[in-house]
Amino acid sequence: MDVEHALEIAERLSNFISMALSVILVLTMLGDILGISIIEAIRAITVRPFVIPKEIIEAYYPLWVGMEFVLLGAMLYDQVFTMRYMQAHKELPPPEYARVMSFLMFFLSFWLFLIFRKWSFALIAVFSAISLAYTLFARRVET
Repeated sequence: MDVEHALEIAERLSNFISMALSVILVLTMLGDILGISIIEAIRAITVRPFVIPKEIIEAYYPLWVGMEFVLLGAMLYDQVFTMRYMQAHKELPPPEYARVMSFLMFFLSFWLFLIFRKWSFALIAVFSAISLAYTLFARRVET
């Protein structure tokens, strides 16, 4: 491993850590402004009794499991496609592809979180929402 590669990895890692700390700081400051504890609000949202009646959840359970399989398939496809595209073209996939995949993952994970109340779906929804916002509002560079 050469020095430049190690520096690039260290820079990426430090950027990720700084972004995560920035998100925590922004959420904390937002909670201070609103006068609430964000951690307590998130805990209350996730452990609150189901808003969706359990009869509907049980009646359409195969649909929810199907949505979970579609989400898993979309995540795996995105991983493979992005890796192959970057190997072939040495750049990120087109923004339209990223926008569609981010929307699909957000939509599915958001609804699955509301139904099953699992942290994994919430985490996927948050990251895909950030990705979707970035692809929607990022400045487009004309080449």
